[in-house]
Amino acid sequence: MTRCGWVDLFCLISFYFGFCAHLAAEPNDEFMQGFDDFSIDAEQQPVDVAKSWRFGGHLAVFGSYSLDDSDEGILKQYSGLSKLQTLLRVHGDRQSDRWRIHVEGKGFKDWFYDHQGKSHFPDSVLDEYESELEWHEFYVEGRLTGNVDIKMGRQLLSWGRSDSLRVLDLLNPLDLREPGSTDVVEIRLPVNMTRLDYSRGAWSWNLIAIHEIRFNKTPIPGSEFQPRIAPVPAEIKPSGNWAAERAFSLSGVFPGWDLSLHYAEVYEDEPYLDVTDPITPLQKHSLLHVAGAAFNRIYGNWLLKGEYAHSTGFNLAADPGNEHSRTDVLLGIEYFGFRHTQVALETSVRHLHDWQSRFARPPDYRLRNEWLSALRLNRSFANEHASTVLVALLQGSQLNDGGIVRASLEYTPMDGLNLSIGIVLYSKGDTPPFSELGDRDRVLMGLKYSF
Repeated sequence: MTRCGWVDLFCLISFYFGFCAHLAAEPNDEFMQGFDDFSIDAEQQPVDVAKSWRFGGHLAVFGSYSLDDSDEGILKQYSGLSKLQTLLRVHGDRQSDRWRIHVEGKGFKDWFYDHQGKSHFPDSVLDEYESELEWHEFYVEGRLTGNVDIKMGRQLLSWGRSDSLRVLDLLNPLDLREPGSTDVVEIRLPVNMTRLDYSRGAWSWNLIAIHEIRFNKTPIPGSEFQPRIAPVPAEIKPSGNWAAERAFSLSGVFPGWDLSLHYAEVYEDEPYLDVTDPITPLQKHSLLHVAGAAFNRIYGNWLLKGEYAHSTGFNLAADPGNEHSRTDVLLGIEYFGFRHTQVALETSVRHLHDWQSRFARPPDYRLRNEWLSALRLNRSFANEHASTVLVALLQGSQLNDGGIVRASLEYTPMDGLNLSIGIVLYSKGDTPPFSELGDRDRVLMGLKYSF
């Protein structure tokens, strides 16, 4: 991180603790009169609309104000107001004694493009960012026998133990069109899969067949986080079938700790460049074989977590016709001893075996060791009607190769209504994905009503 980036991070941390200490020192009884019956889990308590179905959801407005005053190319259009999005998310559930149906859809409209003038943006950007309407989760789940459950349809399934970094969390792609603006849990994309779960005692076996091949949503040329408009090689996506990707896990939960073992055959989310024909290079996706393990261990107010994954099948443009392997390791620690406060630190490293210096050059950008660290501070106050979050995501073994720092404040003045404000600071690095960030600092605002 640059010197300015470290200063920004230090100031944010200082402000965070100072602000929280100030709030904690003030009496909240009078301030919170009239909110005794508040439920912070309003969105998870849908309204009965029919006898068999239960519906709920939220309506939200999100705004973003870019602090970058660039006068260069497409970035000029994103100076100042850069987002004014209305989002509607609705879900419904129908449940019997043994079966449950869940349906969830969402859509948004970003009025920023009307305000700025659509003629300033490529059609591809408008198609991707101006509006969207899609099914989210859509599945049926139930019990086949006393110990066997089944879940079929579009769903989310998170492996691993980390809240900020990804080692084993590889079954669902991510929406990365606005990097760093929210947590990983908010940007996972569901995929169609069938999942069989068998439980016996402390152990659970999971068999997974993934029927839908889906990859990360990334910034497209001409957008704010990919402003350069350049020809993009055609992408060859594998065709899906009943078991296009497969996965298995074995997990055990015991007093004070848990352990899980994992195996998966999945396509890599990020494509590599196939230059077999240098005139017409193609983007393709490697089929990876991944074996790994994860654990949690509680020691008093401390939580120790770890993840390990060994993957084979990586293809590189610099070494066509050969496959490579990689080992990923993550260690994390959380502390819960502070009142209403949680502190977490996680570090991961990716080691590419049989590495050569030419792998670090474009278009591969593969280093021998790729370090990524995350610091997270959560604090609730005002009888848990308000909370603050500070997240720092830093790349490099010395935390100096780019990063993202996000600080936010959320407040719930009444049942179902949530207000939020935050700031995101970007520090440019030498390698992707931080090499594309640069001066994109912004202020975030949100208003959400849950029903």
